[in-house]
Amino acid sequence: MTETTSIEDDPPLQITFIPLNQGACEPEATLRRTAEATLASQNIDRAKINIAIVTDEEIAKLNEKHLDHKGPTDVLSFNLSDEGDTDLEGEIIVSFDTAKREANRRQHPVEAELSLYVAHGLLHLAGHDDATEDQANQMHEIEDRILSSIGMKAVFRAGDQLETQ
Repeated sequence: MTETTSIEDDPPLQITFIPLNQGACEPEATLRRTAEATLASQNIDRAKINIAIVTDEEIAKLNEKHLDHKGPTDVLSFNLSDEGDTDLEGEIIVSFDTAKREANRRQHPVEAELSLYVAHGLLHLAGHDDATEDQANQMHEIEDRILSSIGMKAVFRAGDQLETQ
């Protein structure tokens, strides 16, 4: 008799990282905490998420191929869930190069910027949109609450404050 498994047999949260450089000391623990806090904030208790950290060159290729946008971006998210599926499945692609530039401009650690991108991508997978100014403001408030919940300062709004000083 063969044993069958179902998704219910899998761990509730499966978060896999694909680092920029194999063996690099990237902030996986912080990004995992960010992902878990983001999913919890959206009442998502079952998810299978891949998070890839890539270069600007790599994200630019994906951005053009999938969204028909030229050039690099900070984060891309791809919802891979089946229609009607109660479990969230998706991929988050973040640009390390963009995170490094933005972290320098906003004067905070690169891991904080990467965490912002992970939270942002996961919020998109959870159904949030930022197409309008009101939607974007709502997403940024949620992102800052999530990052604050794991002991970081508000990243997005902190960057806005720097620009207005």
